[in-house]
Amino acid sequence: MSRRHSAILVVVLTVGCSVPRLHQDRPILTGPQFSLAVPEVVTSAQTIAVDVLDRRPDWEKLHYTGSDIPEIHELAIAFIPMESFHPMVIGTIEAELANRMGELSDPPLSVELKLESFRVVFDDTENQRARYQTQQERKRIRRRKQQEEDKRRDEERKRWERKWKQFYKSQQLGGKEDKKKDKPSVGSQLVGWVVGALAKAMLRAAVDSTALVIRTSAEKTHGNVRVLTTPPNEIRSRYTAGLTCEIKGTAVLTWQDGRTVQFQAVGESYRPVRIDQEYPPSIPKTVRQAIINLGEQVMRRGQRGGA
Repeated sequence: MSRRHSAILVVVLTVGCSVPRLHQDRPILTGPQFSLAVPEVVTSAQTIAVDVLDRRPDWEKLHYTGSDIPEIHELAIAFIPMESFHPMVIGTIEAELANRMGELSDPPLSVELKLESFRVVFDDTENQRARYQTQQERKRIRRRKQQEEDKRRDEERKRWERKWKQFYKSQQLGGKEDKKKDKPSVGSQLVGWVVGALAKAMLRAAVDSTALVIRTSAEKTHGNVRVLTTPPNEIRSRYTAGLTCEIKGTAVLTWQDGRTVQFQAVGESYRPVRIDQEYPPSIPKTVRQAIINLGEQVMRRGQRGGA
């Protein structure tokens, strides 16, 4: 076996045994932080007791960066938790609900909202898909140019070989020809070719499998923290490409005379984003609008007075 083939096998064993490990002992990246405006509670609403209870699942309390690799553009979905907004979103929701209830002619005595979901989703799959298609087109163009260049060089090489053969023929050198150097047998050449091809195939498979594990792993490390790159299944293929804020919870309105109304409250807001924005600056505005929409829905149900 040649040195070249031995070197290839060594690389195969090294790459094939290198498997990325997840550092579970490291903290999870908190992600970017955003400032959120809190509305001032008007005087007419100060007597209304508003309580927002956090009932979100644990995964909604973590930051997911999403994938930035064009080849797996379907995972380019970032999730921003409620903990990334300051002051806390709960205080903003409570102030908004209090002000909305204060606008009613017959306001409830208390408002309770069990916050079951708070999602800020930045779906960048369409942009990443466009980048991937552009990248593939550029690769095809480069590959085609390389093939044309290789063909041109091969024709040039053959042309020069023909010229040299004609030159040596025209010399009519006398005497016996030099003895040919010893060449390896056909069997040894065949064995070397098979070993080389097998080593190359093993190397290609090892590199591809390792790259696949790295690209599709649920998390990666950045310094001393873990970065969650793969979005949860709950937000995949569900939201429109762009920026979406969705708030869901169960609201309970109670009046002084004992009337009660319970319903599912939802506040949503959506904004398209440009292709060159990593984290759109409109994120706080989108969240604020979703909170306003939530308050308007609760107010409309409150206008019925529990009837």
